This record gives sequence, C-alpha cells and structure tokens, in this order.
Amino acid sequence: MNTRKFGMNPSGRLETGAAVLAAAKATDIELVRPRLKAFAGAHRRYAEAQREVEAADTRLQEAQVRLGRCDAAQDEAVEGLARALVTDGQPRGNPFAAFGTTPSAVKLMPAAAEARAIRQIVAAVQRQQSVSKATLAAARAAEQAAQKVEAASLLVARLQQACDDRRGARDHHGQQWEATFAALKRGARAAADDGAPGLYSALFGPSHRSHKKTTKPAPTPTPTPAPAPPATNAA
Repeated sequence: MNTRKFGMNPSGRLETGAAVLAAAKATDIELVRPRLKAFAGAHRRYAEAQREVEAADTRLQEAQVRLGRCDAAQDEAVEGLARALVTDGQPRGNPFAAFGTTPSAVKLMPAAAEARAIRQIVAAVQRQQSVSKATLAAARAAEQAAQKVEAASLLVARLQQACDDRRGARDHHGQQWEATFAALKRGARAAADDGAPGLYSALFGPSHRSHKKTTKPAPTPTPTPAPAPPATNAA
C-alpha cells in the first residue's frame, strides 16, 4: 500500500488512514501499539469532523437552492409591480422611472440588494395618492417576496458560518491526524532495529521504489546477401 499516492487532502487522509488501520489488523504491531492507538483515535475524530463538514455543506446547498427560488419569485413580483404601474399610467418603457431605476436593473441586483430596493420602491408607491388597488396589491406581493428573500439570505449566511466553523474544527483534527501519522511512521521505521524489519512496509508500503534501468537489446544485424554466381557463356 503506497500511502503517498493519495495526497493529504480530506479524502486522502481518510483513505490513507483506513488503509493503514486495515493493514495493522493483519500485522504484528506490538512495537508501535501506543502510536497506532493514538493514530486510530485521531483518524476517528477526523472522520467524524469530516462527516460534520459534509452535512453542513449539504444544508448550505439546500438553503442556497431555496434562496434561488425565492429570488426568482422576487423577480416575478418586480414584473408584476411594473405591469400594475403601467396600468396606472407610468411609462411603458420604464415604469420605475419615478423611482430612479428600471425593472431590469432591479432584477440584476444580488438577491438581498434587490430586496432592499423593492422595499424602497414599495414605500414610494404607497406614498402616492392616485394608486389603484391592483398596484397596491402588487406592491404588497413584491414586499412579501422581498421578505422571503431576506429570510433565506439570513439562513444562508448562518449556514455558511456553520460550514466555516466545521471546517475549522476539522482542520484542527487534521493537524492531530498529521502529527500522529508521522509519529506512527517514525515508530515503524525504528522498529526495524528492534526485530521488525518488515513493519514499515506492511503498514505503509515500500519507502522507496527501485528504478532499474532496462537495457534495450541490440538490434539483430541484417544479414548480408550472398553474392550472385558468375554468369557462364553458353557454348
């Protein structure tokens, strides 16, 4: 088992650690038992921390999908408000002209910024004297859509912080994993002087590979054709 091929990223640590611990079950590890026990504990804690990172990532991704749906509904609410304003007499080319923006510009904003812009537009609409009930209803719908976006944005921010915290904890366990892994390797190498020369190879694979230079066989010489017999004159 060549541990170097995995690389010490999270999946590499998990695969490497599992392979070492599996190899230890079929090997006499008495000379490194305390170090192996310490490494097994560090590996278990690291694996648990990585599972928590993956679970937090899943929750974050689900919240991001929900935020995307809320943002799409928010864009639809902006369109609905724009149509209602046109019916009330606002310019068809830009029904948000009185608010210093355009529907397309509002929809291009990041979700949370769009929600804030909608709240400002809705407040301005509600201050107008001659506004139809349909426009007021569209404004309330836009405000409700903005509220859902704001709630979804807060959830995403909270889950992002949770992911960062889980990664920090995992990385702390990763340092312990690396330290106990290195100690186990040193102990396995030293065991060769105490009567266990094959322990390191059994746990970690060969410490180096021999690269024998292969010599290409010399090409077979092309045989020289035999000279043709001399021509004879016919009598």
